[in-house]
Amino acid sequence: MAIVRFILRSFSLLFHGAFALLLLGLSVVSFLTGAHTFEFYILPWTGETLAYVLLALAIAGVLIVLLAMRGTARMVFFIWSLLVLAMIVRGYFFSYYTFVPGSGQFQLALWVLLAAVVAAIGARLEPGPAATRR
Repeated sequence: MAIVRFILRSFSLLFHGAFALLLLGLSVVSFLTGAHTFEFYILPWTGETLAYVLLALAIAGVLIVLLAMRGTARMVFFIWSLLVLAMIVRGYFFSYYTFVPGSGQFQLALWVLLAAVVAAIGARLEPGPAATRR
């Protein structure tokens, strides 16, 4: 059971780390190019406000993942993972985002949703006894 816990926890950290870096990359590109006319369907904001929100979420995400890697802020990491899961569900299924038939977008959305669910499960798991700090 310890190996499954380790794999799920590692996947969760990698998924949320990659998600935070994606948000950081989007915000940095937006600021560097001055293009504030993009939309990120999982968030309700647009334009320059979206760029600032992406930057704030990216910084928060990176800090939360780093703290979770150290074994602190476990509950904050779990709450973060639920927030990310909620953003993905809202963005794909409860917004004006539409899937183009035959394009594979719906399957991709389901894979991303599955990855977010597995990452949330991994975020809830406590590290094994050898990984906890005394």
